[in-house]
Amino acid sequence: MSTRLAKHIEALLVQHTCVVVPEIGGFVLEAMPARLDQVAHLAYPPRAELRFNEALRHHDGLLEGRYASIYGISMRRARIMLEEDARSLRSELVRKREYHLPSLGVLSLSEEGCLSFVPDSAASLCPASYGLMPIPMPEIAQAMGERRLAAPSRAGDYLQIRLPKRALGWAASAAAILLAFAPWGELTESREIFTASFVPSELSVRQVWGDDALQPVIDRESEQVVEDTSAWIEAEAGRYYVIIASEHSEELALAHYERAINQGLSHLKILRGSKMHRVSAGDFTSNTEAYTYLKQISHLHPEAWVYTLRR
Repeated sequence: MSTRLAKHIEALLVQHTCVVVPEIGGFVLEAMPARLDQVAHLAYPPRAELRFNEALRHHDGLLEGRYASIYGISMRRARIMLEEDARSLRSELVRKREYHLPSLGVLSLSEEGCLSFVPDSAASLCPASYGLMPIPMPEIAQAMGERRLAAPSRAGDYLQIRLPKRALGWAASAAAILLAFAPWGELTESREIFTASFVPSELSVRQVWGDDALQPVIDRESEQVVEDTSAWIEAEAGRYYVIIASEHSEELALAHYERAINQGLSHLKILRGSKMHRVSAGDFTSNTEAYTYLKQISHLHPEAWVYTLRR
């Protein structure tokens, strides 16, 4: 009854980001933010990509609870039904090596006994983007914005201000009165008084502000930050990468990379892509090695998954 199992997994993923099928693995939703395609001038809504993590095999109670609620049975009977569906799915995988879960994707069983998952391209499990389509974003000419900023003027480079003639007369009279009563003698004396200035010596500066005032000022803004380009690589066909994060932005990908370094992971790389950058915790030559390492770091990154570039 794998079709029944797939239907309930799809229903639970609308409300939860992870649903675990006991003894099979966990289906994890990875939230992808809205993005702008500057080449095609299209704005895409946020979406969620479905991943599979074979290391998640514990009972989280979601499927048991849904079975009990939908079919009106006890939790014990619901667990038995779930185990029967999971056993049926394993039998189909052993017999056919792959099985298509409707509306979810295709589960495949390798010769080494490892499971891999390819989601359906038409699967839509993000309620926030339900019914939303890409929006065209036509390019606006930069010159048009510059024209709006420039204020039109009839007089060329001159600013025209209209004032009544009576106001000009009042302004001239006030200026004459101020000039007549200005203290010219006192002004000359005050200039002589303030002509002498105090130039602090090194000793006086040290006495007033201490030794820190004599330290040279370092211009922090002029220092250049050298970006670590060794973290960025291109994905190679035939290798298996354990992915712990995926981002459209290079800055966000670097933030995940630095956070993983602080967690003690030492084989980190960032796979550069045209639309998506993925942070890899390790790369291997076989599927078995990749899933073995994935299980080792599952306590740090339960949402990790294995990515490979097909030849």
